[in-house]
Amino acid sequence: VARCIIVANFVADAVNTWRNWHLELSILTMRLRGCGWKVAGVYLILMAAAQLGASVLLVAKQRRFLATGVLCLAAHLRMAANRALWGLSTYFNLCSLLSVLLMSMLEPRRQAIVTFLLITYLSCHDTQCPLWNLLYKYILKLLIAFLMVGFRMKTSALVLILFLIAHCLYAYAYWRVPIAHNTLALRDLKRFQLWNKVSVMGGLLL
Repeated sequence: VARCIIVANFVADAVNTWRNWHLELSILTMRLRGCGWKVAGVYLILMAAAQLGASVLLVAKQRRFLATGVLCLAAHLRMAANRALWGLSTYFNLCSLLSVLLMSMLEPRRQAIVTFLLITYLSCHDTQCPLWNLLYKYILKLLIAFLMVGFRMKTSALVLILFLIAHCLYAYAYWRVPIAHNTLALRDLKRFQLWNKVSVMGGLLL
């Protein structure tokens, strides 16, 4: 179950590509001017197929190194192709996603990867709401400290997951953002952040 949640980010991106094929194709050709419809179409097909294939391999524990490498490359390509995702805070979110993938791949070295995951996540304060900033500053750090020292790990992980679910529904509900030319960047950013948090939740379940 945890591995399925970890790869949900990539599966959701691939499904979104197939469901909104013409929209995604138009957006990509608009962003990458000069690439053409055919090149954009090949790129989208390869990205969707690679993400789905690698996700299946990772969940099935087959060729984990190859699957992790493909997903890491896909995550970077998605960010590079979308200017709305360019930024330091967004890259910290990407680092959280990559650390979750590494944790699922390098099971014998899980403690080091978990530490990196939690430290990376501590640096991500991507909400403008004062209440959520206060909760991040105290509650989140306390829960992560409990996880790092091994104190009531299951309870701390469960509370942290519930906290992340509430925060995602409040701050990253991208489906509430209308699809329009001037809102595409905001919608993509919220969708990216939401599914990254979902992958982090999967890492907490491991």
